[in-house]
Parts: sequence; structure tokens; C-alpha cells
Amino acid sequence: MSNEEQMTWREYVGSRNPELQQSMVRYIDEVMKSDLLADDVRELLIFAASTAVHYRSSMKTHAIRAMAAGASVDQVFQAGVLASLSAGFTCLIDVSDVLQEIAAETE
Repeated sequence: MSNEEQMTWREYVGSRNPELQQSMVRYIDEVMKSDLLADDVRELLIFAASTAVHYRSSMKTHAIRAMAAGASVDQVFQAGVLASLSAGFTCLIDVSDVLQEIAAETE
């Protein structure tokens, strides 16, 4: 299966267990609709958490969303730096790769 044909995690889980997928999506939607944090802050936090566990597709998604909500590239980078304090220096490799990938796609 090529990358173009590969299912998203939501699609894959749904193909294996539709009820689980629906529960997960409801949970994520509930968490994401909270307005206690500004959109850019929420996305930076999710970016940092994704960075800590080396979840690159989530890093990219939430970096893009953070910047769309007003965060600068420097703020996204700093969130990754902070994640590296707990998760290790190698997080910065992923941060660098993801931010460069986004920059190349938006040129």
C-alpha cells in the first residue's frame, strides 16, 4: 500500500472497530472544544505533547494549526524545545524536520 493509499489512524481504527473509533472521535472532539485556552496555546500544547512522543503527523497538524491561530514559527519551535527537556534532545530533530517540511510546502 503506497502512502497515498494508506488510511489515516481514524480510518484504520474505524475499519477494525467502528464503535471504538466513534468513541475516540467523540472524546477528542469534546476535549478540543474547550475554550479555556486560546486556540494557539492549545495547539502549541498539543504540538509539544506530540513532540514528546515523536508523533510526527500530529506534530505537523498541530504546528500548522498553531500558526493558523496566530503562533509564530519561533513559538512552535520553543514548544518543541520545552518538550525536549522531558523527552530528550532527539525531539529537536523531529521539530526541525517538521518545521522545514511545513516551510517547504508553504513556499
